[in-house]
Amino acid sequence: MKSKLSTLSILLLTVFLPYSSWAEGSGNFSVGIAYINGSSIYSNTKTSRTIMPSLSYETDKININVQNGFTYKIINDQTTKFNVSLAPNFKPYSKNDSNDLSGMERNMYVDGLVSVSRELSRGLSAKLGVGTELTGRFNGSTVNISLSQFIPINSVPFILSLGSRWYDQNRANYLYGVYSTETTGLRAKYELNSVFVPYISINTFYSISENTRFFAGLNANFLSNQITNSPIVSKKNKMSVVMGLTYNLK
Repeated sequence: MKSKLSTLSILLLTVFLPYSSWAEGSGNFSVGIAYINGSSIYSNTKTSRTIMPSLSYETDKININVQNGFTYKIINDQTTKFNVSLAPNFKPYSKNDSNDLSGMERNMYVDGLVSVSRELSRGLSAKLGVGTELTGRFNGSTVNISLSQFIPINSVPFILSLGSRWYDQNRANYLYGVYSTETTGLRAKYELNSVFVPYISINTFYSISENTRFFAGLNANFLSNQITNSPIVSKKNKMSVVMGLTYNLK
């Protein structure tokens, strides 16, 4: 928990402060709070429950927020969007999370991403994203492809997404593998090839007032046998729930 909050503090200082003067321009600046409850797939680790600030700034060309980092919108019209992003990722686990992970350490990393999305029909869109790790932790790549459907229910919008992420061998081993330097008498080396991680998510928001909005999301990731056969992985699915409130300052 403390490491996550420290990381957030760094993000706020290095990402938000340089752009704080833009809040007087044509963008929207919002503040709020989010609660995140996420199951852990790693052996003998506990469910993560975190309360964190929800801060974002958005214009026609940029989006900055704590969860997703920095995005520059190269094309941003009603049917087509083409973006480049810098996205921070919290460490997947720590050596102190359980005895089964003793002697293993993973750190926060940053991805550089390029994504394009296209509206296929009213409310239905497809998205393709390609990314690579920039901090030198493991030099791995990822591809994300998804379909999203906008579903209004009693004037409340829901967005249902189905997709899959592909991780190359370097990324898969950083997240789920055991390196030769991490073996013990009870933990053998485990090496993965590239893997696919299918997922489903549903997100919604509700405007409580002109400037106050409630948001919520549910995400489920489904792990293949290659992942679950790892000696440090004990679950077949990863679930997470997020909810919170934001207040638009402009």
